[in-house]
Amino acid sequence: MHEAREALALVGCVISECTGADVQPLFDCPEAWTPAEIRRLRTWWQRRVGWRELWDMWLRRNDFQSLIEWRDEVPHAIWWARKAIRSDLYLTGPPFPGPRPERP
Repeated sequence: MHEAREALALVGCVISECTGADVQPLFDCPEAWTPAEIRRLRTWWQRRVGWRELWDMWLRRNDFQSLIEWRDEVPHAIWWARKAIRSDLYLTGPPFPGPRPERP
């Protein structure tokens, strides 16, 4: 939850600055958001953030480059996990029964 809050604070701060939104002060201290403030942010996002605002954010993408890098790591992490575990069943199905004995 803490990481999601940080990501929303980073992206939301940029978009609220680009649009001059009245929710800008909420991004000063995202750790202290109350449930009412979270509802206010959700309403603002749903009503006011569209493709133009996202385009403005794209123009300032260097401000949140770390989020792009984190997102790009997900497929690599899954690939390495498959190599280490030799199965992706831990993500998609029942528990893996374990290694089978080698045949002579």
